[in-house]
Amino acid sequence: KMSSSSTPPLSHSPVTAGSPTDMFQSQLDASEINMAMFSMPTSGVAKRNAVLDTELSMTSVTSGGRQDSLKSSPIVCSEDDATLEHPHPLNGTLDHGMTDEEALERRTRETAQHGRLSKSIEGTPQIIHQRDTQPLLICMVGLPARGKTYTSRRIMRYLAWLGVKCQVFNVAIYRRKNVGYPKAEFFDQANDDSSARLMEVFEQALDDTHKWISEGGQVAIFDGTNHSKVRRQAIINKLKPLIPCNRMMFIELCNLYGGAKYSNESDKAKEAIALMPEYIGMDPGDAFTDFKKRVQYYNEAYEPVTKNEGVPFLRCSAENISMHHLDGYLTGRLSFLMMNLKVMHRIIFMCLTGEEIHTLSPKSSSRSVKENDDEISPRDLSESGRINSKNALSCSAMLRVKLEQKSGFLKLSDESEAFAKSLVGLLRESVPHNAPVTVWTSNDQPGLATVRYLQEAGYPTVYWRYLGEFGFSVAQKMMGETYEDIIERLEPVIFEIERCETHLLICGHTQVMNALYAYLAEGGSTKLKKNTIVKVQPRAYDLEHETYAMEGSSLQAVSPVPIESHTQ
Repeated sequence: KMSSSSTPPLSHSPVTAGSPTDMFQSQLDASEINMAMFSMPTSGVAKRNAVLDTELSMTSVTSGGRQDSLKSSPIVCSEDDATLEHPHPLNGTLDHGMTDEEALERRTRETAQHGRLSKSIEGTPQIIHQRDTQPLLICMVGLPARGKTYTSRRIMRYLAWLGVKCQVFNVAIYRRKNVGYPKAEFFDQANDDSSARLMEVFEQALDDTHKWISEGGQVAIFDGTNHSKVRRQAIINKLKPLIPCNRMMFIELCNLYGGAKYSNESDKAKEAIALMPEYIGMDPGDAFTDFKKRVQYYNEAYEPVTKNEGVPFLRCSAENISMHHLDGYLTGRLSFLMMNLKVMHRIIFMCLTGEEIHTLSPKSSSRSVKENDDEISPRDLSESGRINSKNALSCSAMLRVKLEQKSGFLKLSDESEAFAKSLVGLLRESVPHNAPVTVWTSNDQPGLATVRYLQEAGYPTVYWRYLGEFGFSVAQKMMGETYEDIIERLEPVIFEIERCETHLLICGHTQVMNALYAYLAEGGSTKLKKNTIVKVQPRAYDLEHETYAMEGSSLQAVSPVPIESHTQ
């Protein structure tokens, strides 16, 4: 533990129990707090094409009269003299500039890594890709409060959704635990004492990152300002023995708000900064003033990422996104995610389609088939002809029922009808300042019936076939759509959620919504229920979560949880 700071801490009122700041006042060390705040279950499934890449037999090479598969042996080591033979260049995992000892060490580590990635979690395969058997480092770069921690959390959520073992290492958590909450002057880069202490915190977080990767971690996200070339070079030098430079991805977040968010003292800016753990309980005006001074100190020493640093990077600004030397399956997926990601606080409501009541059924239809009705076909038909005729008429009656339902004959149950009506009032009460809300629903009758009152109230509605019921899968021999298929078809919805700039209400069918809820609720085990609606709001350090259920003719909060911290 570091010695206490000579700089007086910011004074503010005690925080309430359960808030993220409480953890810094506990007996946990910085590493334990980081793991508690940034831990998510790896609950996704792999993209089918990525899994098949490693299931296929790869090109083989001959070593001393025997064959080794590139899938299991990135570097082939003969048994007699431990000399290294280079496999086919398609493998792409060998650095020909390494010594034999370094290559042998990497081969051993990659073989163990591949064995870990080949395992399943709860019967669900993880992403395995020939180019991604090596660990990946994602390093955030940018001034304070540019959305680095929020972005890190969204990246971790997306990777965990896909089944990738990942972890965020937040330098600010180590600083808050070891240094406390100093004033802005502590971050003056000309202050040698405070700079040395900040470097100690930085190195502690970097050591934990190194340890986690060496123990089998697949993707590490190093979340900090990393504002100078010296800091970034220290990261490269520390982790280069474990991760080659082409597997280090620097993500630089510039001013994503076009300079407007922090150039004026708007209420929205003050509220956003007041949510930072060190400013919880402070007067918003005082917090904003202190924060601006801190940004000024960092800005004086800030150095953007350049091509000369020799690492792949992605730079995001309010106007465009630029990339340099990005290569690989995961980096490609993350690049597409960054193109769609919006750093903003939004409320997302989720509910299931209502329970429907069919006005007609094949049995109640006047054209339904009676079991012993001989008048439906001429008497001169054979017995098989009579059976086929009855079956054809029964199918016709079933088809007519479905057409009648699509023509507006479908009705919701009384409870679901009341639930649909209550959605309008809930949105008006829960969304602040009458902010715009977009409604997403499945393009079938249950989805349309559930949101029709929202449409009448003027809320814009988008119809998604991806939110509909299970379909049939040819790959599963018409046995029904699997959860792997659902994950694949929900990925466009996830990207669109991250891209949307309004609040959202999403209404869909059970299996689809539970899979989507697992993503938005960050791996929670709770499943959605009929005639209930869940409100989630992802934030940088925690997740706001509330559930509403029908009580009488209105929706009421059920055991509201203002903050669902990941320490729970």
